[in-house]
Amino acid sequence: MNYLNRKQQFISLLPLAVLVVALSFSSTDTFAILMISFGYIWNWGICNEKIYERINTNPRYRFSFLRVYSKYGELIFDRVSLAPALTIFVRAAITFGLSGIFYLLTGDVLSFILPVGTLSFESFKLLVIK
Repeated sequence: MNYLNRKQQFISLLPLAVLVVALSFSSTDTFAILMISFGYIWNWGICNEKIYERINTNPRYRFSFLRVYSKYGELIFDRVSLAPALTIFVRAAITFGLSGIFYLLTGDVLSFILPVGTLSFESFKLLVIK
């Protein structure tokens, strides 16, 4: 796993702040902003070594969505070596599957906007952080 260092962790949160502020001033629904933020933070958490270790070793997090997301990622990425550009779409597919679970829980179609946050983080990581 390629973890981010402290400086990269901070820099990678700046686009989320800009995105949330920009969407706040538009007529975007608050739930949509929350779902985009979830998609972004899930990927940021997986790339943060301390958070990744905590969710995988602490039994309190065994039923969290972040742990489910990390386990599906491990299941796929440990078995298959993909190009960095393809990992973006695989992570988005995992997030789309979890969006379906959110849809079943909330009944709101806006839960399918989660992959937007995933795609924005992964593309920022690919283009800027490398």
